[in-house]
Amino acid sequence: MSYQFSRREKILLYILAVLILTVGVFGLFLRPALDRRLSLAVMRDEEILRKQDMEKLFAQKEFLENQEAEIKEKVMMLASSFYKDMDTEELGNLVISMLDDEGLMACNMEVSKIPYGESDFGVVVGIVTGEAIGSGKSIERFIHVTAEQPAMRMKNFSISDGETSNEGRMQYELEIYMLRAKAGE
Repeated sequence: MSYQFSRREKILLYILAVLILTVGVFGLFLRPALDRRLSLAVMRDEEILRKQDMEKLFAQKEFLENQEAEIKEKVMMLASSFYKDMDTEELGNLVISMLDDEGLMACNMEVSKIPYGESDFGVVVGIVTGEAIGSGKSIERFIHVTAEQPAMRMKNFSISDGETSNEGRMQYELEIYMLRAKAGE
């Protein structure tokens, strides 16, 4: 007994076969290709982001190298404005000569040195305290001269009348910044 398919059933079976064949081709060939294409697109996007990050890092590296050169130049300029590392006697002589240049007489001077750090290359602070006697103009000039020194700071000062009417007495505390050289320099 053989069953005869009607024309309508034949068309439906043909459509079903084409549909199964289409789904089969899609499942066997197109689906893996689409998945592979999607994974390659994701990998490409990741590589593009990585490339952009590397370009940013390269640009930052160039910027930082330029900045490093500028900073080194500034450090060298600043280092040249510091005094060389002096002992307490040299510090005292420096301040006495500055006082003499302004026509002041030094009295009761004390000098000490304090290292700012334990590194091989650092700043040492010389602290000079004392009194100076002279005219009011001389005292004023001395204060201005110390203010103009890049590696010197007038930490404290007080001015009082001297023994005569045109004379003044100044008590001062100066900080003198010196650069300690590296070992072997």
